[in-house]
Amino acid sequence: MPSFIVSELGCSHCGHLFIDPRLLEALDELQQNIKQPIQILSAYRCPTHNRAVGGAPRSYHIRGQAADIRVHGLSTRALYRAALCVPAFRDGGIGVYLHRNYLHVDVRDCPYRWGVPRHMADHQ
Repeated sequence: MPSFIVSELGCSHCGHLFIDPRLLEALDELQQNIKQPIQILSAYRCPTHNRAVGGAPRSYHIRGQAADIRVHGLSTRALYRAALCVPAFRDGGIGVYLHRNYLHVDVRDCPYRWGVPRHMADHQ
């Protein structure tokens, strides 16, 4: 059973929640692997909120298939490496935001990476 609550996953603008079950399963698997709580910075976003934060027009957040996450005391590099061990993220999207110390993960249908510094790319 996933260990995340609606307030963590719902749109912070309107409170609506639409989440792909694959995302929940992958986040839960990641949390079990790292044995630490995951802080969800953003998951589902309604189109209005997504536009307001400058999200991509076809963002996976709108589809309920993405989350921006961080883990207290775990480096972004370590979180990236842990995300690569979760098949749904390894086969989906992972974006690294070092300047803000968080990771974007999504369950799209093909591998896609961005923002991965060279020193981290060796571990893909």
